[in-house]
Amino acid sequence: DEEKMKVIRNDPMTDLALLQSSNAVPYYIGLSEKIVPLKGEQIFAIGFPFGKAKDFGSSDSSITPGHVTNLSGPNNDITQFRMTNALQPGNSGGPVIDTDGKLVGVSVATAAYKYYLEKKGVLPQNINYAIKSSMLNIFLTSGGINAIYKKNYSNLSQPEMLNKIDKAVVYLECWTTDERAA
Repeated sequence: DEEKMKVIRNDPMTDLALLQSSNAVPYYIGLSEKIVPLKGEQIFAIGFPFGKAKDFGSSDSSITPGHVTNLSGPNNDITQFRMTNALQPGNSGGPVIDTDGKLVGVSVATAAYKYYLEKKGVLPQNINYAIKSSMLNIFLTSGGINAIYKKNYSNLSQPEMLNKIDKAVVYLECWTTDERAA
């Protein structure tokens, strides 16, 4: 189902955008109340690696387990954290969930593989980044939007919880001819 969505606000520094749908949203993911996730914490990245392209992608999202390995991003960027979850083009903007089913981050980037190969002579492994949910909360509240924190999955097994959360994840393609848009 294709839909043109309205960009409510965007932040090029964090690569976040808030989109408005004309459709009802029956599912959502509660935002974590943690300022930052913990190093070593198990997390799950949900997204559409390589999009929905028939040659590489899938019409179904993927849930990828991993761990938080560092509480900052490239060049000590405090808006991000590093994680081992595998990310591919198509994962960007996808939720990163903790074991309680709360959003702790938004997938944003992988290591600059070409740079590492040229400058260091190695291909990095398991170096991927997410925007911290605390930054998402600042982005939302500064725009007058209150985040939703309450969502309880304590009565579900981990696979049941992840499958329920997965229903809140939608595939987006961004097409614009406006150079000022996100």
